[in-house]
Amino acid sequence: GARLKYWDIISTEGTFEWKKFERKIVIPEGAKTISLQVRLVACTGTAWVDDVELKLVSLPPNHGAIMQQAKTVDGLVVFPHPWKLQDSKKKIELAELSLSIPEKDSNFKDALFTWLDAEGISYHLASLDEEKAATGGLLFASDSSSKAISDRLSLAYHGANLKDLGDQGYFLSVASKDGKPSIFIGANTEQGRFYALQSLKQLLSRKDGRSLIAETNILDKPAFSRRGIAMGPWWFNKKDIAIERLVNLKCNYVWQPLPSKNTWRQPLAETQKKALSEYVEACRKNFITPAVSVAPRGTPPVQYSSDADINLMLDKLSDLYNVGYRDFGINFDDLQNIEQERLVVPADIKKFDNNIGKAHVCFVNEVYKRFRENHPDINFG
Repeated sequence: GARLKYWDIISTEGTFEWKKFERKIVIPEGAKTISLQVRLVACTGTAWVDDVELKLVSLPPNHGAIMQQAKTVDGLVVFPHPWKLQDSKKKIELAELSLSIPEKDSNFKDALFTWLDAEGISYHLASLDEEKAATGGLLFASDSSSKAISDRLSLAYHGANLKDLGDQGYFLSVASKDGKPSIFIGANTEQGRFYALQSLKQLLSRKDGRSLIAETNILDKPAFSRRGIAMGPWWFNKKDIAIERLVNLKCNYVWQPLPSKNTWRQPLAETQKKALSEYVEACRKNFITPAVSVAPRGTPPVQYSSDADINLMLDKLSDLYNVGYRDFGINFDDLQNIEQERLVVPADIKKFDNNIGKAHVCFVNEVYKRFRENHPDINFG
């Protein structure tokens, strides 16, 4: 099954005698199993472990009430909660659809086909004019230029204008026409229509072997233009799951630190390039901006005043640019774990008055200036 939660019980470095580590955690609802791992990451050596124990401390004081409340929730739930939602409390059988969607919407179309195939719902592409757009058994997607979309929007939300929803907002309407679903998706961009699809998926349920879709109207736009997560290196092996979760939450940004301790000066291996290129492409197909950062950590320590180290960082960022990244960062976190929270190179100590903050600023500014000269389409943060 899917991983519901991950905890770092302890993360440490160096050599030390026996120590006791413990932590209390709250098990998420729905968890069936717990996996405890002890491992060495990006290092060599030996770890000794003894007397590992998992112990139930207590149940939440309102555990029973929470479970009862969860079982009695009524009404339509769409997550993240839309800006406006009208729930008719009715459902229509969804067995077959005629699809009228913009030809240029390749990513939206692929996602729609994948979902319909997975749900076993028959469909075919239909070239329909707008006079036929109100017939049953139809999914019609378009932008604000469509009179059919505008009329449906005005009927559901008087005075609303699709243009006011920006690049990521959408209008989704599911109604019954002659006992068949009539689904309208209106948005100014393919990205908006893609987010409408994520809400549409949540309207589907099954009963007695039949697929049912809830009759509803949704008008939605995000409160924040950028929504996402920081994905740790261990998540990269589960990147397909991570992307799926981001899509379900209508997120559009993911930041990933490149594992680079002792390797940041080295070019990317061909296997790395292939894996990262596929990851970037998967993100873009799902309207997620992938960002990557490199940490100049390890041995020998970075020389912030060195033109050679600046050029090596530029080489690494150029490798990442060539696999498709356009959003970059340089991070200096966790330097205390490798005793590099202070300047150690004599030339740096002299040039930056033994101030590591000045060294970081100078290094990043110089890398950014040179990188942007060759690649003006990058974002750096």
